[in-house]
Amino acid sequence: MNKYQKEKLFELYINRLSEKEFLSMFDFSRIEMPNRLSEMLIEAIETKSRTEVEMGVHLGFTFGFASNIVNVLNELVILDWHTTHDQIVHLLKDFSDESSIPYLKETIKLKPNLSYLDYDDYGSYYKVCLWALADIGTKESFEAIKAYRNSNDEALRKEAIYRYEKIKKYIE
Repeated sequence: MNKYQKEKLFELYINRLSEKEFLSMFDFSRIEMPNRLSEMLIEAIETKSRTEVEMGVHLGFTFGFASNIVNVLNELVILDWHTTHDQIVHLLKDFSDESSIPYLKETIKLKPNLSYLDYDDYGSYYKVCLWALADIGTKESFEAIKAYRNSNDEALRKEAIYRYEKIKKYIE
């Protein structure tokens, strides 16, 4: 996307433009938007644009996500320069793709370094990550949850024990 398109995308993001107005300004249709947003997120990774990550994820809920988005989200969730981890983990939960397991484990390790999550001393971020692992539903994802029950991080340990108790009847 060029600079003008990004500006108009931002206007759509902050509700200054309707979806119809936005799409009428450009020579692409609604069906093309998931791929355009995917390209924008890839570019956001390259340029470390926090705003474009936020816009791309938010607008993906409006226009949908391209088929390659899981790979992009996997990469984004382990980067520490943006503040959209929680939303990305929710998306990874919804996609429930096995390729996300190592990235979810990595983002769990990343949490103490995400200063914008300092308020979260009760474990809501861990809860979402463990929920995503549970929804993937493989032996590897269940083993990760099981292992986190022995974490030195009290909030992570508590959430892992809770999540494991909820799923153990399905895996033992």
